[in-house]
Amino acid sequence: MTRMFLCMMIAVVVFSCFPSAGQESGLSFAREAAFVSAQEIRVQVTITGDQDTVSSVKSLGFQELFPTSWSYNGNYEEYYGEAMLKEGTDKGVNLNANIAGQLDFYWIQIPEFPITIVYGLTAASYETGQTISGTLYWYTEFDDFSVTTSGTLIGELEGEGEAPEGEGEALAEGEVATGSLRGVIRKEGTIEVLSDVEVLLTPGNYTATSTALGIFTFLEVPVGDYTLTATKTGFEKFSTALAITEGLKVYDVELTPVAAEGETETEGESEGEGGLEGEEQTGALSGTVTNKDTNLPLYNVQLLLMPGKYETTTDRQGDYRFAGLAAGTYILTASLSGYSNVSVGATIVAGENKQDISLSRSVTEGEGEPEGEGEGEEEGEGEEEADDCGMCCSSAKGKAFDWGRYLGDFFLLGMAVLVLSRLNIR
Repeated sequence: MTRMFLCMMIAVVVFSCFPSAGQESGLSFAREAAFVSAQEIRVQVTITGDQDTVSSVKSLGFQELFPTSWSYNGNYEEYYGEAMLKEGTDKGVNLNANIAGQLDFYWIQIPEFPITIVYGLTAASYETGQTISGTLYWYTEFDDFSVTTSGTLIGELEGEGEAPEGEGEALAEGEVATGSLRGVIRKEGTIEVLSDVEVLLTPGNYTATSTALGIFTFLEVPVGDYTLTATKTGFEKFSTALAITEGLKVYDVELTPVAAEGETETEGESEGEGGLEGEEQTGALSGTVTNKDTNLPLYNVQLLLMPGKYETTTDRQGDYRFAGLAAGTYILTASLSGYSNVSVGATIVAGENKQDISLSRSVTEGEGEPEGEGEGEEEGEGEEEADDCGMCCSSAKGKAFDWGRYLGDFFLLGMAVLVLSRLNIR
């Protein structure tokens, strides 16, 4: 009886030391894509997973493949969790766009699920049947997994119709000429798309609602002059006159957020504040820092504005902003590990001022980063890490099995058996 009990204990320990086959296979991948103009394609990728799988994932990435005649246009957005919040921490996505016909997205730290990534492509030439495909990768403590994603046809979103193919055939006698209207609705001054916007085309009272990609579409509308209206709670109503012609017309819309109560000043208040004798006029300086070679935004770039020693860093869109600056001339310096510092002059006047900056790499591939510039690389653009394998997940994939831990467990179990035998337990 004692021997049977000891054998059962050994079996439990042995089987608990090894992961069961297929236990980490609970991630799923979905892709949608549609033309938003004659050559521009908007792609949305969603990654979901059950709680057990998500908690075991140590690193994650996916690869997108498309025709080499297409190119990444530099636009992307990332959203996390059920609330679709934009990521503003070091858990955001890293992107490698250095290979033609391929994009690699990867996370060094695992963010909140579900994950939604939206990116843009430019299709200089398009043939019916061309698709976007790829592979989803994730790594756990004991194993690695990959799922090949099926090809996605462009323009197959529900209600979106076919991709633009040019002019149609000649009209039959008595047939009414028609055209189509398609566009993307964004928040004013940003690339953030707006879903569930109610769009109305009059006369005719044609209606549409923008999709998760911000796309609205009207198909086979009689040629003529119309008024386009777009409404969404929290934004000012948009209205414009436009003409529908044969074929596909592309018209994008930007909605202005409604100002919170108390934010807008009355005309008298504005004039009074600006006219106070001796009051100092201030301005703001903003802009975007990009990689000079790829034109991609750079994250966590350190910016120093002198005199005054004002400091800030760029967000994941590469944007920065200084506010409350006295009018005058300044020197703006941008620095990031692995890149050459850039200093530019900036003249500040009352109101908004714009200054974009491009940085060039200071080291060639394989030389490593310059001494003293190690900080920020992981949270920066992340392209050097991605160049090793395209997914930056090799460290998790090649993780060694922890034999020492399990041999220690067996040693303790053996000692317990020895003690039991010395006590003459039967």
